[in-house]
Amino acid sequence: MHANDKVNNSESENPNGPKRKGRPTPKRKEAEAARRRDLVPADRKAEKQRIKELKQAERKRRDELFRRQQEAMRTGDERYMPLRDRGPARRFMRDYIDSRFTISEWMLPVAFIAIILMFVFSQNPVWQVYSLAGVYSFFFLAFFESIIMAWHCKRQIRTLHPQWEIPRWSGMYMFMRLIQLRALRNPRPQVARGERPGK
Repeated sequence: MHANDKVNNSESENPNGPKRKGRPTPKRKEAEAARRRDLVPADRKAEKQRIKELKQAERKRRDELFRRQQEAMRTGDERYMPLRDRGPARRFMRDYIDSRFTISEWMLPVAFIAIILMFVFSQNPVWQVYSLAGVYSFFFLAFFESIIMAWHCKRQIRTLHPQWEIPRWSGMYMFMRLIQLRALRNPRPQVARGERPGK
């Protein structure tokens, strides 16, 4: 019996044994090329259209979110406000500031006037010194006022609402609101001047 007959007999006697693939193993380059072909969509035009629709849907979602956020800044609806403006403590801080007449809100207009005065009195050193002294005095008063108001507001929150958590950087949050004119503040003021902030 020949060797080939022995091999055939052994394969027939052991049908559960390892079977041959019947085709050669693909080379590495061929396998990589096949994978690259799989990554390329069959219909490129349809794929481009799908990507375009996804981008349009994402753009609409962002526009709607921005619209809701702007509306919330106007109406005071905290659901769509930025995270920095959410929470009862931040709302109390805004109402506390907006209900008062302050000199700090005129800081930016005074700074603009100071720049003009420096050019107007550039040829008159005496008046230039007087104008700068007045501007610096105003800035000092505004800064001192913002410190006092921030401290007093935090004390009221701790006294009236001890369960509220005062967020970090609340002093800076109140300062940035204080130095803005009331008409330019965001979120928009929800209380009138002289009105007591809501509890």
